[in-house]
Amino acid sequence: MRHVLSFLGILLGLTLLTACSSPPQTPPPVQPTASPAAQETEIPVPAFDLKDAEGKPISFTPGTDDFTLLEVWAPTWFEQSDEQFQRLQEIHERFGNRGVRVLCLAYETDPPRVRQAIQDHSALFDVALGEEATFDMLQLQSLPTTWILDRQGHPLQRLEGYQPLETLEKHLEEALSGPSEAEE
Repeated sequence: MRHVLSFLGILLGLTLLTACSSPPQTPPPVQPTASPAAQETEIPVPAFDLKDAEGKPISFTPGTDDFTLLEVWAPTWFEQSDEQFQRLQEIHERFGNRGVRVLCLAYETDPPRVRQAIQDHSALFDVALGEEATFDMLQLQSLPTTWILDRQGHPLQRLEGYQPLETLEKHLEEALSGPSEAEE
């Protein structure tokens, strides 16, 4: 009887340990209808070094780029990924020569699939494979999430959910035009 009670005690202990362990890592929820909201209290995005799907380094260093459109997304499993590639490519083409860098972080763990998606869409902007530490640093809440960063990496806008091209263009135009005379 004592062996049975010992066995049941061990079984109960293992059950409690399993129940209390942290859940498996899952991606944040996709919120395609979230409305844009400025996050003026956010601290600057610090420098980070990642790799693209080919293993080549991609970095972000505040103070070296003019403005940055930073987007975290899932290029192979988000239902609007074709539209996202197209709109990001258009932003790259329209604003790249005006000092705006398009930098995307793929929330995916399969480099060959990301590489194939980039090739399929002929993407010319930077796409890095994100890392959990980078997502934690960005306090990622949903996919996609887009930041418009000033030259020092300060977030001018944080937009959660899929944003149409017109919305991104409007926010970039505002960023590039600087503060209005009334604010100066």
